[in-house]
Amino acid sequence: MSFRDRAIGSFLGLALGDAFGRPLEPLQGAAVRALPVDVSGDRFDWADATHMALYLASAILEQAPDRLDENVFAKSVGKVFCRWLADPSTASAAAGAGCLKGVGTWCRTRDWHTSGVPDSDGSGAVMRIAPLGVAFAGAELDRTAFISAKLTHGHPNAAEAAVAACRLLRAVLVRGRLDSALVEQTAAGLESGSMVAAALRAAIRQATEPLNGWLDERAIPSGDGGWRAPSALGLAVAAALRWGEDFSVAVEKSARIDGNSQSVAALTGMFLGAAGGTAVLPPGWCAGVRSREMLETLARSLAVRGEPWVAVSDLHGRADRLQAVVDWADRRMTGWRLALLGNYVDNGPDVPELLDAIVRLKAERGDGTVAIAGNHDCVCSRALETLEAGDDDAHRFWAGEWRRGYWNPLGDTPSSYGAMPGDIAGLARRIPPAHRRLLADLPWFHDTGRWLFVHAGLAAGQIGPQLAHLSERDARPGRYRENGLDRGLPPHLCGHSLDDVADVRWDRVVVSAHSARRRPPGWEGPNRIALRATERPGDDVYAVLLPDRVYLRLCPGGDAVPV
Repeated sequence: MSFRDRAIGSFLGLALGDAFGRPLEPLQGAAVRALPVDVSGDRFDWADATHMALYLASAILEQAPDRLDENVFAKSVGKVFCRWLADPSTASAAAGAGCLKGVGTWCRTRDWHTSGVPDSDGSGAVMRIAPLGVAFAGAELDRTAFISAKLTHGHPNAAEAAVAACRLLRAVLVRGRLDSALVEQTAAGLESGSMVAAALRAAIRQATEPLNGWLDERAIPSGDGGWRAPSALGLAVAAALRWGEDFSVAVEKSARIDGNSQSVAALTGMFLGAAGGTAVLPPGWCAGVRSREMLETLARSLAVRGEPWVAVSDLHGRADRLQAVVDWADRRMTGWRLALLGNYVDNGPDVPELLDAIVRLKAERGDGTVAIAGNHDCVCSRALETLEAGDDDAHRFWAGEWRRGYWNPLGDTPSSYGAMPGDIAGLARRIPPAHRRLLADLPWFHDTGRWLFVHAGLAAGQIGPQLAHLSERDARPGRYRENGLDRGLPPHLCGHSLDDVADVRWDRVVVSAHSARRRPPGWEGPNRIALRATERPGDDVYAVLLPDRVYLRLCPGGDAVPV
């Protein structure tokens, strides 16, 4: 299951829980447990949790693709919440007093540090966090959660609950499950004595202890039934853990409480949709929920920003390093995507094994594995193609280019396939068809919508014309020159003139490898990440987990170590 499907599941799950809890929130006791809820037609409509989440999502989508600017983000959130306050449907969505007052203060003062209601830790701070968990990771996730909560709710519990909910949601999205271990991990990351940590641990206990078939509102600190942010989060987690095998049952149990039915049920639906994706959502409920297409579209757009990718620099026949990074990521994530930044042939110990692994990963993972071309791969492929085509002049150029500038001593690709050193004709007889197809079909870049993977980088200026040119994959003698030399390939694949190029005007973050000029693990500039490239068999290979920007050192023997 893809991250994108789980992101959609979290948004739809939020809306379904919100809609189910809406008619129950005014009720208590026997009435809240007896009232039928119509999940079809116009009456099944979400309320303030989903409404605020949609506005928050629009603020996130205004952010630049590179690292978060907290001041810009806070201003964007404040502005969209002012639009939310003026939206005629806000009154009918039963918005909480804390959210209304906090947003009203920000609209007057434009200061998120002080706009939050000082003594308020209401559930509004936590109920709207779904888009944050989809779009952000790591320190940026913590900061965006803190800012969003602080803008409306000034009590420390509110921000801590929002941060905890975001961390837990992100973990559920990238791991594809919700269990007690993830909840405990979230609680352990909070301050000692925290009410939020106490609520999460109480949720774990309640998920396993005997009950009378319903949630015990008083057992989740502070026993207020979800009106405050810590208890809303705790009750939702308890319901999701206890009845998580059936989405409709878990949402119903979380909504039929003496307390904040809407927020608790919305959070329960969000967590379960994130864990199981759209497949766990009741089709009948989905058919009746308002603006389903808009919810799905927003979730997809946010997933472009937050989807986990691992980008790997030049591998050069080092199949053990590829296996190391795949093992590392598989232990931590499900549905993550792999971007290989080119240069698979030449100089390494086992080019055939590496190409076998790439072919296998692409077959097993589909679009979860993307491999783009490096200069070594292009020159190898062109040398083989022109030999087979009988184009003597072109073959002479590519073969000469390959032999002169691409092989370390004893690091030629023909030898790795059992041919004589430098024997391209011998390589042509021995290389498997699957390897030839892989090399021949490699694209020259891959664009995710946020990350732009290209082997050596881009020139400053507009991205569109450069990508249009690279899409043509036009490699031929006389087409390109660098420092007076005819390389046959554009600098985006083979030159060092782009090593240090970054451009604040780019609407993508360009992620490249190729260059050994930078110190490990690489270099960052505005809208640019350049991984250090190595080519000797014993050298480390470098990778980066996005959007977290956790850098990895892939060592000989198959270890992946964060650096």
